[in-house]
Amino acid sequence: MLLTLILVFLLQILVISLMPLSVMQYKSTSNYQEYLELGRLAEGAREEALSLLYSDWNTQITSPWINAENVGEYKYTITALNLNEKSLNIQVRNSNLLRSYKATIRRNLYEPTLDKLAATPLYCNGDITLNDLSKITSCDPQGQIFVSGDLNIENIQNPGSLKLLIYGNIYINRGIGKEFITRYPVVKGIIPAYDLIQMVNYKLLLKSNFSDKIKVIENSDTLTIEQDTFADAGAFEILFIDSIDHVKVNNFAFKGLVVVNSAETLDITGFDLEGILIVSGNSGFDTVVDAENLAVKGTAAFMGCNAQNGLDLSVHWDPLYTDNLLPYLTLDFDNNNDTKFSLDVLEYKEVE
Repeated sequence: MLLTLILVFLLQILVISLMPLSVMQYKSTSNYQEYLELGRLAEGAREEALSLLYSDWNTQITSPWINAENVGEYKYTITALNLNEKSLNIQVRNSNLLRSYKATIRRNLYEPTLDKLAATPLYCNGDITLNDLSKITSCDPQGQIFVSGDLNIENIQNPGSLKLLIYGNIYINRGIGKEFITRYPVVKGIIPAYDLIQMVNYKLLLKSNFSDKIKVIENSDTLTIEQDTFADAGAFEILFIDSIDHVKVNNFAFKGLVVVNSAETLDITGFDLEGILIVSGNSGFDTVVDAENLAVKGTAAFMGCNAQNGLDLSVHWDPLYTDNLLPYLTLDFDNNNDTKFSLDVLEYKEVE
C-alpha cells in the first residue's frame, strides 16, 4: 500500500514537471505557424502593391492597417526613388508577432524590338534552373546572362567565366564555393522587358517582310519535330511555331531563328541550333519547358516560361551565330510601347 502511494506521488510530480514544457512546446509551434502565416500575408500585401503600380505607376501611398481575417493585419508604403523605381515597405502583425519587409520595384518599359536578345547567351524573364552553369559560355570576356527571377544552379562542373545580371536570388546545389564570386560576378544593370502579347504581331511582321524565309506552323494540339520533319528544311531560316499546345523536339538540327510561341509545353530531347531560340508563353499561362541535350550556338531566350525543372542546356554565344539574324530581330512590333511596362521586384527581404 505504501509503495503504491509513493508511486502515485512520483507520477503526480512527473506530470506537473512536464506541464510547463508541454505548454512551451505548444506556444512555440503556434508561434511558428503564425510566423509563416504572416510571411504569406506579406507576400499578399506585396502583390496588392504591385497591382496598384500596374494600374498607375505614379502611385505613392501609405495604407492604413488592413485586417486580414484570422491572420492579422498589414500595411504598406510606396514611395518614389527615381523615375523608374519605387520603394516598398510592408509590415504585418498579429497579437504576438510583427514582421517587416522591404523591396525595390523597378519599372521596365517594354522593348519594341528583340535585337537586345542577340547580345547575350541566355535570357529569362523569370526563374530558371540550369543543370550546369558551366555549359553557358561566351566568347566575349564581358559577356553576361540576363535573369530577372531566381537563378537555380544544380552544378558547375567545369567553371568558366561569365557575368550575371540577376534580379532575383542565386541558389547553388553543387559547385565551386567561394571561387564562384570571382568567376561569376553579379553585375548591376537593366534587363530588357518584352510584351508577350506582341509576339503575334511579330509573327505577322516576319511573314510580311520575309515571306520567302519563314515557315509557320500554328493552331494545333501537338507537334513533333524530328530531323526528317521538313523536306524543305534548307529553304527557310525562320521557324515560327505558334499556338500549338504540346511541342516536342527530338534529335533535330537547325540553323537560323526558332520561335516557339504560346505553347503549353515544350519537351526537347535533342536539339542542336546554330542561331537564336526564343520560347515565349502568353499572358494567360507560362510555357512549361523540359530540355535534355539542348545545345545552342548563339542565344537561348525564355519569356513567360516555367523553366524550373532543370534544363540540360548548353549555350556558346558568338556574334558569328547571331549577327546574321539581326534583320529579323529589329522589326518594330509595337509602335505604342511608351506606356506599357513590366515590374520587377528587387531585393525583397525581411528587415528588423
